[in-house]
Amino acid sequence: EVGISPEIGRAGAGIVTPCEVEPLVEALLTVGRDPDLRREMACRGRRFAREEFSLKSVCSRLVDLYGADDKRSMKDDNTSAFNCRYRNGVCCTWSMHAYGKAIDINPVENPELWSGGISPPNGASYADRSDKRKGMIFHGDVVWKAFHAIGWGWGGDRSWPVDYQHFSTNGQ
Repeated sequence: EVGISPEIGRAGAGIVTPCEVEPLVEALLTVGRDPDLRREMACRGRRFAREEFSLKSVCSRLVDLYGADDKRSMKDDNTSAFNCRYRNGVCCTWSMHAYGKAIDINPVENPELWSGGISPPNGASYADRSDKRKGMIFHGDVVWKAFHAIGWGWGGDRSWPVDYQHFSTNGQ
């Protein structure tokens, strides 16, 4: 769970789940299928943020944990969503993460394979997708289905570069 998850749950600004696949999938499907719930949670989330935190202080604390270094965060296998950064290997083009429209899940178990190598490097042993292990995402599994159900694309469905950790609103 995220460190501030109890507060988010109490505020009704999100759904707090155990760090397990099935409850996460169920929560994603619930939110993805209910536009009224999404709007209500967004309103509660904005109110919670205004009342409890300034955006600047929250962002600076999260970013400071890793010195604003996405590669360091991925090395520690952090699932992450919003990150104001450029696309990997593409100069001056904002990533979908910069718009809050993407998430990277279990980056070590689901590395990105691109011309610059494997990212994160400690995910190299997971590049061989024939050896299915806990935390890995595959086309058609419950995680893929949850995102597919809300119209998000998976980087693992691309031919190159392949990004097994990445889901976004446009698949990029």
